[in-house]
Amino acid sequence: MTDRPLEIEEMGLRTKFRIRWKLFIGCVLTMIGGPVIEWAFAGFAGFPFEQSWMTAARFAAAVIGPLQVLGGLQLFFFTYLPYKIAKKRNAGSPDLRRR
Repeated sequence: MTDRPLEIEEMGLRTKFRIRWKLFIGCVLTMIGGPVIEWAFAGFAGFPFEQSWMTAARFAAAVIGPLQVLGGLQLFFFTYLPYKIAKKRNAGSPDLRRR
């Protein structure tokens, strides 16, 4: 990490927008793969889908969607939250003495 306050602030903003993007994409993909997830929670009884590319896309969305949501939560808890805590603890202007 760098000592430049503007670059640190920019990193925080980029992380915040990445979190929002991952959560949005994850929720959309999870909704698209919803029928597959419901079928999985029902115990995989029968195969209610036709054999098509749409079925393959729903299976992919049912896997990738929750992974994107977990990735967004990981960014929030392990990158953005420590950044916000450190920023709050060091609220004063940085002491930039030159040698």
